[in-house]
Amino acid sequence: MGSRQVILGTSSSLIPAVGDLLGLWLDRRLRRSSLAVTASASAREVLQLGGDVPYDMSPPWMSNVLHRISQLAMLPNGWDTYGGRRLDLKGAASFVDVLRLLAHAIQSEPRVSLTAHGGLIATWRSTDSKVADVVLEPGLAPMFGFEDGLADFEWDGPLMAADPRVEKWLWQASA
Repeated sequence: MGSRQVILGTSSSLIPAVGDLLGLWLDRRLRRSSLAVTASASAREVLQLGGDVPYDMSPPWMSNVLHRISQLAMLPNGWDTYGGRRLDLKGAASFVDVLRLLAHAIQSEPRVSLTAHGGLIATWRSTDSKVADVVLEPGLAPMFGFEDGLADFEWDGPLMAADPRVEKWLWQASA
């Protein structure tokens, strides 16, 4: 019973972090709705994507992703017993923006996990041995990885949609 109280006490003390995450995301949503879009313009310059999805047309899997990120926001420092950092909330809001910008090329909900540095990784695995990852670590540019097990092919690098293969690979891996 004592350990349960500690766990509940820890979780409830982290609830403001979840509120902060959702607050950051909603703040970005409101700023995108207005004509002053300074923060999101820099994300578009980095990603150079053409398929920007309006927030009110978010894919059906986005609410599950937001719920998962809220769960990960409750993990404390050291969550992985190796000193893993807790979720970087500003990075989490940027991660949601990245997924939203890529939504036109994504067919299914990603598996979202916390990285050891407090970042997030979204992973898709297709039934025909294709895997794609989008990783956003605090303070770094988004990274993208793709692997086709049948073709024995791998690619890793900065997430730039100027390379049309990124959208194709995301589409394939999320099938």
